[in-house]
Amino acid sequence: MILDFYLGKNVHPDGFTIEQVWSWDYERLEYTHSYIQWLFPSTVPSQAVPGSPVIARGDVGKFRTDQELRKRFVRSYATMLTFYGFRVDDGKVVRAVDYEEKSKDWVTPSNHNFLRITRIIKAMMMFGFEKNAKEFYAALHQVYRENYMVIGDTTLGFWRRACV
Repeated sequence: MILDFYLGKNVHPDGFTIEQVWSWDYERLEYTHSYIQWLFPSTVPSQAVPGSPVIARGDVGKFRTDQELRKRFVRSYATMLTFYGFRVDDGKVVRAVDYEEKSKDWVTPSNHNFLRITRIIKAMMMFGFEKNAKEFYAALHQVYRENYMVIGDTTLGFWRRACV
């Protein structure tokens, strides 16, 4: 299911394609909760959205080797970086010009995006994007240093452990 969705051969049960998700505006990405499990799959069932698919262990290898899947995964990652107000510059994750505006929505206590970010980092590690995951974590760690009372040590720990 996930591979076909990623390759544009399958529609999400809610009726959207991966290409549509990539083009969603900020509001739709924020308030739709059923897509993140498809863009950043896990081998563990989602507690937030019961019934979401898990990725078969055999399909993990395909994400690690198939160039089309890898290209599309990077597109999903770029979509979410933009959503959080980041961009990649010379291999580093840096704040985009709209970071301050966007961070007001997700750098808030107990925000559901903290879990989304953990899922993103774990998927990146699982699919062989370790360097990118660690760059994302480095940017997030800076956000934590500036907002440690909001983000909290527990969330930082989840993000750190996702990188191993």
